[in-house]
Amino acid sequence: MILKSIFPLFISSHSNGSYIDGSFESSSMATVYCIVVTMLVRSSNHGLQIPLGNIIENTRNTATSINIQISYLPLLIAIILLSAILICFGLYVIEGRITDCLPTISETATTSPNSDVFSIMASTSSLFLAVLFTLYISAADVWNVMSKNTIYACRILTVIIPICFIMLSCCTLEDHFLVHSISAFLFFGGFIIFFILSLSQMKKALVKYIFWIRVILIFLTGLSFIAIACSTTIFHETWATTINTLGEYTFMLFVGIYILTWAKELSLVRLQVVLTDDIGSN
Repeated sequence: MILKSIFPLFISSHSNGSYIDGSFESSSMATVYCIVVTMLVRSSNHGLQIPLGNIIENTRNTATSINIQISYLPLLIAIILLSAILICFGLYVIEGRITDCLPTISETATTSPNSDVFSIMASTSSLFLAVLFTLYISAADVWNVMSKNTIYACRILTVIIPICFIMLSCCTLEDHFLVHSISAFLFFGGFIIFFILSLSQMKKALVKYIFWIRVILIFLTGLSFIAIACSTTIFHETWATTINTLGEYTFMLFVGIYILTWAKELSLVRLQVVLTDDIGSN
């Protein structure tokens, strides 16, 4: 196996009179050297066509590492979001609020306890989403398949998308219509832009079938977004509500499927905490 560092999280300190990136003293007999993200390369690159080299980490011989696999992070996010949607929809039906038209995701979370459940679970998934985007873009940066401008734009979206999701989940449709609507628009649009930017740069790094699957998913996600944005101005009120509702549910479905396809790339990535023996100071 080959380990390749993606990015270290440095905590500056001095040990034995010399500077060591990522080290700091602790009261126990071990010192955390650094927290890094590593890439595990097996015989198969899991859908990637990238020649990856071997970089030896600058750690002491006595170092002990703890690896955390993150390939299941997209699945965790999808489960949290799906659970939030199903719970709110179930409570909406139990409350007897169902009518001839299907409720949108926002409408099912307008009253307590629906709004409380949705805001908590959406906020939790937003934090995981920010971590997921950061790791994915950092990995793509190391693979040298993205331009600096694209990486910069994606990192901005990594901040905007989770914040907008938190805002639209906490500001309900009935109480804060304008804030909720703007946040939802930025949230939906941000996802599409992020997917397009990252996929356009990753084209040469992916095998063809994965690339075209993601192209189709982006296209379907874009159609769902158009349905959400244009339904109220084109169709009759009843049709508009139904189309808008279907647009929201299908958008979240396609986004979830798209993120799940990242599992192949993320299976090459590890979060690694490196521990070293405390050698004291002079």
